Amino acid sequence: MYDVIGIGIGPFNLGLAALLEDIPELNGLFFDKKKEFAWHPGLLIEGTDLQVAFLADLVTMANPQSRYTFLHYLHKSDRLYRFYTFNEFDIPRQEFNEYLAWAASDIGSCNFGSEVIRVTDSGKHYQVTVKDTESGSETVYEAKHVVMGTGSEPFVPVELDDEL
Repeated sequence: MYDVIGIGIGPFNLGLAALLEDIPELNGLFFDKKKEFAWHPGLLIEGTDLQVAFLADLVTMANPQSRYTFLHYLHKSDRLYRFYTFNEFDIPRQEFNEYLAWAASDIGSCNFGSEVIRVTDSGKHYQVTVKDTESGSETVYEAKHVVMGTGSEPFVPVELDDEL
């Protein structure tokens, strides 16, 4: 029995998965039908930056000591010194996607190519049926809580529609 199962692996559920890595008494599984992590793939336009500060990463505000902070990612990818010395704290959207993909690939509870096809409330817990998108095999998991990562539909301004 898992404490939580997350459906969809976007920034919210990825952040939750990252935070759970440092809480050994809680366990979770996260599923996404995509084969690999991709954050707004149609909106990774060259020259665009995040609209929020780099501290608004997956975990910093909840646990700045986590190994999944954006600063730790920069350190692991040998970019921390450059980031600091150029005093440019704007993060390109493409780099933020790379950071998120880096975290997703390291967190063992994240499962891609796994489509949740059914959630049943048994009264005491949830039964979550997951289909492997390659083999078609189905597995049922049980959890105390289910978190839906619904995401959002990307909005592409008309002016940029021809650019994509």
